[in-house]
Formats: sequence, structure tokens, C-alpha cells
Amino acid sequence: MLLSEFMFIKKSISEHREDMYRLAKSKGPNHPEVLKASKQLDEQIITFQQMLMASQSKGNKDIS
Repeated sequence: MLLSEFMFIKKSISEHREDMYRLAKSKGPNHPEVLKASKQLDEQIITFQQMLMASQSKGNKDIS
């Protein structure tokens, strides 16, 4: 996995997190849209972590 791909995913996660915070502020933390956004963010983070671990196991220790 290329460093640029990791950076893109990290940026995407950060943007989704900010969107979720704004949504929670306007609709409340228990609103269905906020919960859906939170679940999607969780899935994105898990996917990123799995990709990171797979990359590191292949010897790409410089990506984090």
C-alpha cells in the first residue's frame, strides 16, 4: 500500500469525524443520522487499521 493511499484514507476519516461532530451538535448525539455516521466512521477506522497492520506485516514499517 502506498503512503499516498494511507494519507488519503486518514484525511477521509478526519473529514468524516468532523462531519459527524457537526451533525451531533445540530441534531443531538442519539439522532439516527448521527448513529449511522458513527457506525460508518467506525468501519472506516477498522478498515484503515487492518490495512495498516497488513502493510506493516509486509515490512512497510514507515507507514503510520
